[in-house]
Amino acid sequence: MLLLVGPSGSGKTRFSKQLQEYLSTGHVVCEADLQPTVPTVGTNMTTLHFSRKDTVEMRELGGSMAPIWKKYYKESNAIIFLANKNGSLQLSACFILLMDMLTREELKEVPFLIVWNKIDCENCMTDGFIKNILDLELIAKHAKQSIQTLNCSSITGKGLADIAGWIQQVTFS
Repeated sequence: MLLLVGPSGSGKTRFSKQLQEYLSTGHVVCEADLQPTVPTVGTNMTTLHFSRKDTVEMRELGGSMAPIWKKYYKESNAIIFLANKNGSLQLSACFILLMDMLTREELKEVPFLIVWNKIDCENCMTDGFIKNILDLELIAKHAKQSIQTLNCSSITGKGLADIAGWIQQVTFS
């Protein structure tokens, strides 16, 4: 099972819906047709269809549920950690949540994808700024897990193809 986590307000629900739409149609829902989302309280389950035979169950956990995320770690074979690239005030919470997950013994073999969402926002942080502040290269060097980072926009769909490729690679290889 693929686990989708991240701080509140990072866009996990929209991301999940757009990824599902992209995989089934090759397109995303255009911005004018997007329905409003509400913060996830609990979990949302989604089936991602890569082909008729190849499917992946993805469990989205609400950001407010961070204290109990660990209850879902054992059933996870890959993790997408979604963060808001436009939320500099959220960066410290993001770092704490991520470091807690990366140091968990039960996740030492689980590949991580850090997705910086909301790249379409006007004042989003640069990759260099984030890497410098969070020292992601040092974290990746010392982590037991495989860690990758990608950017995306859940509104425009930019980056979803690369994320789908990562999911296929870690799930079906």
